[in-house]
Amino acid sequence: MASRPDVLELRVVDAEPWEVFDAAPESVRRSGAHRWLLPMLLNRFGRDPWAAREFGLAAHEQLRTTGMLAISAIALPWLVELECRLGLWADAAEHAEEGLHLARDTGQRPREADFLSQLALLAAWRGDVSGCRRHAQLALDRATPVHNNLAAAQATWALAVSELASGDAEQASDRFAALAAPGLPKAHEHIARLAAADAVEAHIRAGRAERIAETSIDPSNPPWLQAVLHRCRALTEDSERHYRLSTSDMDDFPFERARGSLLHGQWLRRERRPAEARAELRVGIDLFESLGARQWAERARGELRACGGSAPRGDVAALTAQEREVAALAARGLSNREIAARLFISHRTVGYHLHKVFPKLGIAGRGQLRGFDLEP
Repeated sequence: MASRPDVLELRVVDAEPWEVFDAAPESVRRSGAHRWLLPMLLNRFGRDPWAAREFGLAAHEQLRTTGMLAISAIALPWLVELECRLGLWADAAEHAEEGLHLARDTGQRPREADFLSQLALLAAWRGDVSGCRRHAQLALDRATPVHNNLAAAQATWALAVSELASGDAEQASDRFAALAAPGLPKAHEHIARLAAADAVEAHIRAGRAERIAETSIDPSNPPWLQAVLHRCRALTEDSERHYRLSTSDMDDFPFERARGSLLHGQWLRRERRPAEARAELRVGIDLFESLGARQWAERARGELRACGGSAPRGDVAALTAQEREVAALAARGLSNREIAARLFISHRTVGYHLHKVFPKLGIAGRGQLRGFDLEP
């Protein structure tokens, strides 16, 4: 989910956010606000999204407590974006609502549109059709007069995703086409790239494959975006290799992982490989359910039923006391290093415990832990 700036090349940043913070040039150091904004801007697409989120929380607290509320309203969309991508949807919604109030209080109408479009996209992913339409229309009403094309495009993406999930592929295809049409008020190259896999799926389901743009996969893009683009290629080329790559190394990004698993499972069922299809679909179901993505979970369950399967869940009782403690903290969104500090163990030990927890619970990654009752 994107926010300012309007034009942004998605490139992986090697430096950690605190390293960027400490290495800021003197001209940036003199501005307290910019010293916090720069690492957030650079690391929202970095190699360690959890570290970027941790820095974002610290930056938001610093800006808020020092009275820089207008600046905080600029930075919060980046934090919301990270939390959405990491599957921390409740936190993302809370921060988007906070940002919306800040933007209104400080008279920043473009930022209002940003937060409303983010809330619309969250509602679309959760299957809240009325909430999506309400927030998207408010976002468009505020974005158009101030020429915030990014927010207008993001609201349009939200409406299209909601229609795709509801089965209205033709309407979704029309909206996605508008995102990629230069010169239209709802067109935005950056949003169109983030929405590429959704657009390809909508165009194929609507029988409008001629609308699909060529997809190139740049190795300098963040891993999650590469996976999204592999999903595009999987759909257009009917390629098992791209289906597998669309879910590879995606444990930190549960919604995109689940979408890839759903499509891969559908493909495997068409290829008459039902056992493999059921395994992929169960991963998708667990992830969708843990996120609260109701419509997508139901679609995956329908596919699983068509394969003759059901979706059993693992048993928390199978975990040791320390595995459960580690899993509970991971489910709250803590990084391995944060868990290690809390429990006075090494971060490698945390990783070892999680590596044992996932198969015991029948899940693929930490994003799915939120679907279990892990608290003592």
